[in-house]
Amino acid sequence: MTITGESLARADIAALAGSAPVSLIDCDLAEAELGRLDLSGWRFERCGLRRADFSGARLERTHWRSCRGAFATFTGAELGDAVFVASDFNNALLRGATLPAASFTGCKLTGADFTDARALELRFEETLLIDARLAGFRSSSRR
Repeated sequence: MTITGESLARADIAALAGSAPVSLIDCDLAEAELGRLDLSGWRFERCGLRRADFSGARLERTHWRSCRGAFATFTGAELGDAVFVASDFNNALLRGATLPAASFTGCKLTGADFTDARALELRFEETLLIDARLAGFRSSSRR
């Protein structure tokens, strides 16, 4: 299922969560509270995610392309195999997030907080990490 150009709130997303993966294109989820939802396999393309809250959400195998998510919260989220491309998540909170095999390519993570995040084979390519906080960050990546 693909949804294009909609403004969505928690009720809209919760109704679709846990079923077949959904693609959201040009959707506005700014300030949406989406914590603890299972959005595994979902695709987000050119979505507005400013201050969206994904705390504790299951976001494995998600794809994020050209999204704008300043101050988004991913605290304690499960982001295994998540792919972020050409997206701006400046000042995002990823405290305690689990990021095995996640990748960030061409992204802006200026001021992002990865405190106590856990990762294995996490990849950053051409990604800005200026002033990012990595205290307690644990990674087994060989890069």
